[in-house]
Amino acid sequence: MKIAVIRRECGSTFGGAENYCAGVVHNFVKAGFGVTVIADSVEPCLEEAGAGFIRAPVSGRGSIMKNMSFFMAVRQVLMTNEFDVTYGLSRVMPVDILRISDPLHAAWLEHGYSGGIFSSFRRFMPRHSCLLSLERRSINAAKKILTNSLLVAGQVRRYHGIPSEKILTVYNGFDPGRFFQVSAHRKQVIRKELGLPEERDIILFAGTNLWRKGFDLLLQALEKQISQRDFVLVAAGPAHDRNIFSFAGKHGLSDRLIVPGYVNDMAPYYQASDIFVLPTRYDPFANTCLEASACGVPVVTTSLNGASEIIRQAARWLVVPAGDSYALADSVSRLLSMDSLDRKELGKEMARAASPYTVAAHMEKLIEGLTAING
Repeated sequence: MKIAVIRRECGSTFGGAENYCAGVVHNFVKAGFGVTVIADSVEPCLEEAGAGFIRAPVSGRGSIMKNMSFFMAVRQVLMTNEFDVTYGLSRVMPVDILRISDPLHAAWLEHGYSGGIFSSFRRFMPRHSCLLSLERRSINAAKKILTNSLLVAGQVRRYHGIPSEKILTVYNGFDPGRFFQVSAHRKQVIRKELGLPEERDIILFAGTNLWRKGFDLLLQALEKQISQRDFVLVAAGPAHDRNIFSFAGKHGLSDRLIVPGYVNDMAPYYQASDIFVLPTRYDPFANTCLEASACGVPVVTTSLNGASEIIRQAARWLVVPAGDSYALADSVSRLLSMDSLDRKELGKEMARAASPYTVAAHMEKLIEGLTAING
């Protein structure tokens, strides 16, 4: 079967969705499929692994031109090349299966912006109008829509009127060879290797888009814990945000903040941590939450994160309303107040909840869907 995988950038060093693209390509190649990546840029290792590459060039400056040029370039590539199945990971058309890898823009307009007199007109602004148009055209043209959570499946139905029979939900997967629980002794060794304090509670946050990931809400929640708990906050990801210490300082947290910058391998950071917190304003499915869970780390996140559907299986109180720093503070405080045995048991529940959702399980269901499309 000849499969085309489409994403503007594809590689493990670009971002979450781009890393997913690279992983899928590698697994398709291992499964014996002929794989071609249609992208503006790919990591050389994908071609070295046996994948083909057709460039769909991005041109211009700014979001509108970049999205539009890639959209048009992909259409041209698909018109002049033949594949058995096309798997789109960006706003592109026409594809057999379109995966909603990025936040659904129609939903982000509702959840990601505060109100105000311009809120009703925001969708008519040029950038938003462009993204909504590309999103709508891509979804309507696809034979099947793949979502990575029931949250997004419901949003595709609500915002775009797509019937349930056209939607397939397959949760993301984690690599159990990388993300697993470690002993208390190993945890201390990892902390020492990473230069992290060995005796204090470590709260971990990860993300490059600080606003969407709710970093400000986390600071508000942790400000309430300063006088009661001895903890440090490790914020992985925002390497180039010069304001992060200024933001933390406004909440009295600058001396408790550790910023390792962009982290290519998150596994040791999860394994060294006591709590992982991602108070995202909206995420189709934040894989960091699944990976942390697999490492036996209690995860606090919001109801607008598709990964919350897995976190709830361990403990419902770990999922809080999006934008509610008080509820977030309560859940974090409850975790920090737990004794070591209770926290360890909760960690085991987290790992059990995550255990079915491996990369292998994801690929099996994905290949089933692609095979069904191919007939």
